[in-house]
Amino acid sequence: MKTSLLIPALLASACVSVSPEKTPGPETGLPTAVTVSCLERDGGFDSVDLLVYDSSSLQKLVGHWRGKSAAFKIVLGPGDYRFVALANLNGELNEEAVSRYEYLESLSYSLGDEDPDAPLMSGAGFGPAGQAVNLELSPLLCELEVFSIENRLDGTEVRDLCIYLLNVNSRAEPMRWSGFRPSRMLNGGWLDLKEVLSLRCPSMLYSDLRCDIGKNALRPHRSLFCYPNDSEEAGLGAPETVIAIEGTVNGERRRWEKSPGPLKRTQKKGVELVLESDE
Repeated sequence: MKTSLLIPALLASACVSVSPEKTPGPETGLPTAVTVSCLERDGGFDSVDLLVYDSSSLQKLVGHWRGKSAAFKIVLGPGDYRFVALANLNGELNEEAVSRYEYLESLSYSLGDEDPDAPLMSGAGFGPAGQAVNLELSPLLCELEVFSIENRLDGTEVRDLCIYLLNVNSRAEPMRWSGFRPSRMLNGGWLDLKEVLSLRCPSMLYSDLRCDIGKNALRPHRSLFCYPNDSEEAGLGAPETVIAIEGTVNGERRRWEKSPGPLKRTQKKGVELVLESDE
């Protein structure tokens, strides 16, 4: 595996954004080079928002630059700063909503705005003005790849297979690295195709395999994507995300589920599914 944020304050139809080539700040400021990078498997950057916060107790935003490249040349006054980069935001960033770092920390992003080919990524670091800064970005998305499907139903063919995710965390904070819990779920306990189709990329949560399975195992290598849900103890308040496979057996639709366990940010897991009798 290697978006608009739905909180209205985060996105604005009109937002003043500074070009990476423009260097606001005092003329006597210090030139500072900032580069962002990510793992090759995570793809690349359609856009990058660079946010710089001061080191005061309020951690106020002192600059915001947006560009398509991974390199910024900016000018900052003397002092230490917190640097934050957000890549592949689906929309413009409202500077007022992130005018302090604590505001940025509390903002969440909607899974419905994600695209696995250009996922939302974030990274942060500290450093003084005048020194080179490199920020390594990582996605929020987790990936579940179905390696194999095995049929143990005593020779009974299962037709019209599809796979999907249940109990999916619908929102996550780009500046959070652990402790993800669903505040609202997609496909909560059952497949809601209408809701799935409303996503920017419905194939993240649902895939029609367009095949049947007999005695020979299938190896579809099909991936589904979701936000992290890393609760170690599943319960009513924090149900675990599960992968489901559905098919027709003797004219009736049946569903099998498998838990992949806690899903941590940017984690990729392989899944083997087995179709067997409940008896």
